[in-house]
Amino acid sequence: MAILILFAVLNTAKWGLHFIGSDYHPLDFRTYYTGASVYWQDRNPYSDFQNELHWAKNKSAESGWQGVIGFPHATVVYAPQFVWYFLAYTVFDFQTAQWLQFVLNILSLAAIVWLITALNRQIKPLVAGLVVLAFRGTWYALDNGQPMIQALTVCLFALYLLREKHYTILPGILFGLVAFKFTLLLPFLLYLLVEKQFKTLLICILTAATLNTAALALHPAGLQLVSQWQWNMERLWTYPHQFGHLNAIAVISSAVSVPIAYLTHIPLPLLKGLMLLMLALSFLLPVLRKQEKGPYFTLAFAALSSLCFGQHLIYDLLALISFRFLYAKADESPALTEWFLLAALMLPIGSLAEYSGILLMHLILPLLLFAYWCSLLRPYFPSR
Repeated sequence: MAILILFAVLNTAKWGLHFIGSDYHPLDFRTYYTGASVYWQDRNPYSDFQNELHWAKNKSAESGWQGVIGFPHATVVYAPQFVWYFLAYTVFDFQTAQWLQFVLNILSLAAIVWLITALNRQIKPLVAGLVVLAFRGTWYALDNGQPMIQALTVCLFALYLLREKHYTILPGILFGLVAFKFTLLLPFLLYLLVEKQFKTLLICILTAATLNTAALALHPAGLQLVSQWQWNMERLWTYPHQFGHLNAIAVISSAVSVPIAYLTHIPLPLLKGLMLLMLALSFLLPVLRKQEKGPYFTLAFAALSSLCFGQHLIYDLLALISFRFLYAKADESPALTEWFLLAALMLPIGSLAEYSGILLMHLILPLLLFAYWCSLLRPYFPSR
């Protein structure tokens, strides 16, 4: 508890000073706010050129925004239905919208802590809150205006309605509404399948399909959006794997493919195929084999598999942390791999790597996540 309090205070103070002393540049929110704005002008939201052209008209265009890849920082990779979710934000000018989403993200973090304790009453709100504050990815997400925070809140609320209130239709609609973050939704889809919540699963799929179809049908160049979206996703996957140095995305990636690409010479198409195979096998395992840790363990294992073998960044571990709390016991002591992982999630790995000159330190997180994934295989094979 003392360690949690220490890092919660340190990270809160560090990022609090950052927010006070620096201009607020929510890079990810800027990407999808601009993309949605472009869409509702009948232009291509997946086009970096169109987004940059639109952003150039914004008064904040020259106020220190940085570029990494794509529309200067990140290219749009969410499913087409994202335009519906961000439509409400585009009603406001960007300056108002960015602070609105910041406030909603803060409230969403509080809601995540409450939902964790509502779904697992053995967890004290203080403990869950301290872990969320001590996790440096929480602050990355706030700084970038990551929609993941709100999407995770909606998913956990849908889970609460399903588990505690025994609703079936409304949870499916809520899951479907945030399906633009499809990588976040995958563990919940597997959970619904394994728990035989077929009605909720079907409603989720129908909701997402309806929203995506409508977004494409209402646009004058719907098919072009699909092809550009696919190309953007391919480019985003390639970016952290293709260089001989650790670039800006690679250093905060959770995928085990990043250290493999950095340390070996495996061709990228083969590496991508291996990761997809591992992800498919990981999702197939809970369907074929039972375990005694309960349904929330399925969520945690699926989320961890997606983190290891998919395309995720450090702040997406907030979902894994939440799911781990859901099946935790009050008197349970974390395993050794969890202690190491917890340390990596709280410590300033980037600063330590920079000051020490040991750049390979950036690869600790994905390697620890893979070790943790290996340890979570045990409940599926208890006799071995």
